[in-house]
Amino acid sequence: FKSNFKLSFIFYFIFLGFKESNAITISMVLVWLWFYKKTLRKQILSLLGVSLVWFLATTKIIIPAISHHKYIYTPEMPRTLSQVYQSLLMPKKVNFVINSLKYYLYLPILAGPALIPVAGEYLIRVLPLKSKFESFNLNMHYNVYLTTFLTLSTTLTLLKIQGLIKKIKSNSLKNYLIVSLAAFLIAATAYTNRKTGPGAPINLVISPIFWQSLNNDQWVKDRTLPVPQTKTIMAQNNLLPYFVTKAKNLDLFKGNYDQKPDVIIFDISAGQNANNFYGSNQQVVKETISKLKDDPNYRPLKTQIPDYYIFTKVKTNK
Repeated sequence: FKSNFKLSFIFYFIFLGFKESNAITISMVLVWLWFYKKTLRKQILSLLGVSLVWFLATTKIIIPAISHHKYIYTPEMPRTLSQVYQSLLMPKKVNFVINSLKYYLYLPILAGPALIPVAGEYLIRVLPLKSKFESFNLNMHYNVYLTTFLTLSTTLTLLKIQGLIKKIKSNSLKNYLIVSLAAFLIAATAYTNRKTGPGAPINLVISPIFWQSLNNDQWVKDRTLPVPQTKTIMAQNNLLPYFVTKAKNLDLFKGNYDQKPDVIIFDISAGQNANNFYGSNQQVVKETISKLKDDPNYRPLKTQIPDYYIFTKVKTNK
């Protein structure tokens, strides 16, 4: 930001253009930079003004003009002090803040002004009474900025600790403290993430299912091999990408097969993510399989995979 302000200016506008709410996120970063880059405060104030204008312009003018209706993602904000307390002290919100900080061993709290973007991202989530994008965990993509700022503030805190250790004159003591600190951070992070919840990344490392899913070449081969080259394939959400070379058109299954595709493919094996059936659900898929078995216009192909079904349309002579 200081060494190449022009380049930062370009990236600033690119970031604003991605999403209207990015203006709020970048404003929090600019407030932090206000404390960190005192020689650039005029430029920072200018960018803060641009961020505010851009946010208002996109939510009040540009998006309504394009969509032909008012901006629909405005959260319901508290109107009284009691509502502020009510919103901030909701157990799920309090637990969200505590648990997310726990992932980082509460080190961001010691980051000084770098905590401002973190606090801003927290307020976006916990201050509104109701929002279309409520997410009180770190699992969703809505939390990318929050986790980035938590990581940055944690790093700055560790740099402060490193600076204090460097002031120690005894090299042996310095080395001992650095090694001890590194070992503690690794062990504490692994333990905390393991205990905090099933979504913790460390849980993937010790999950045999995760490692099995990485080696999915045979999985793909087993499912694509029986499928003939055709014009149209309909399948559930997680299967469609594997058949891009098998058909000219791909249709997502949304509860019926009224389009009469040439091939219909389902996998109803247990333990699947609900997103695999996006547009429908597993029960509807099972009911559709039963219908297809009785439909004279389709015939099932034999597969060696349990709970995996392929139906092809019967060709009629005209």
